[in-house]
Amino acid sequence: MVPRGIAVFWAVVLVVVRTSFCSEQIACTADYSPVCGRNDRTYDNECLARSAGVGVAHEGKCKCACPENMHPVCGSNGVTYDNACLAKCDLVGFRPGSCDSMDTLENVHKAILTLRHIPDLSYDTS
Repeated sequence: MVPRGIAVFWAVVLVVVRTSFCSEQIACTADYSPVCGRNDRTYDNECLARSAGVGVAHEGKCKCACPENMHPVCGSNGVTYDNACLAKCDLVGFRPGSCDSMDTLENVHKAILTLRHIPDLSYDTS
């Protein structure tokens, strides 16, 4: 039989350890050094992955499994992607067609709104 004092001591240690573990807050920097989490999501850095409770699978972005079909889209970052899947892998909004065919800044604005799912509040100034 365990003496009462020792049992209470271990119970308190477990509570303190568990409480400090659960309430620990991690402050991460904004440094961009991408890592692939074990959940197949890309994080900007290792600290952000760990603060989300995710282990790191490897350094660098996670690989996307996209088809090799050619249906160009223009990303909100001004880059032409071979297809929408590749644009989504880079987490950018997009519109159909290559960026070379983009005629106005308004189309870039619409592509950004696609990514952010923000209603278009622009108005006609003409």
